[in-house]
Amino acid sequence: MKWLMFAMLSAITTACSVILASMGVNNSTNPIAAATINTAITSGFLIVTNMVLNTTQGSHSFFLDKTQGIYVILAGITNGIAWIFYSTALKHGLASKVTAVDQLSLIFTFLLCAFFLGEGYSLACIIGSILMSIGVYLISM
Repeated sequence: MKWLMFAMLSAITTACSVILASMGVNNSTNPIAAATINTAITSGFLIVTNMVLNTTQGSHSFFLDKTQGIYVILAGITNGIAWIFYSTALKHGLASKVTAVDQLSLIFTFLLCAFFLGEGYSLACIIGSILMSIGVYLISM
């Protein structure tokens, strides 16, 4: 259940990030600039954290093999694109509604995992996804 603790910490820090990004973008005339700054700071933070952790834990796995590297680069690009869309949405909408719609990423992730990774889902997961979609609709309207 170690994954659950980290998932909850991720959810809490994401919520904080939403509030801070919303406060920063509301007064910005350029959401792309806000997304760029956010991504640059995130990248710098992760690079430094990786170097420190690799040094203190005796690991030297900063670099990935070619295939892993391509996937990580593509993930970084899609993350940057997502931040541009997210920042633009925050500029034009309420953070609570934008975040609710953004949570549809969970449903899209389920679908993409089934298609690309061959993951299967139980009936409970499918029903939960439908209920989440209804919840997103109710929150965002």
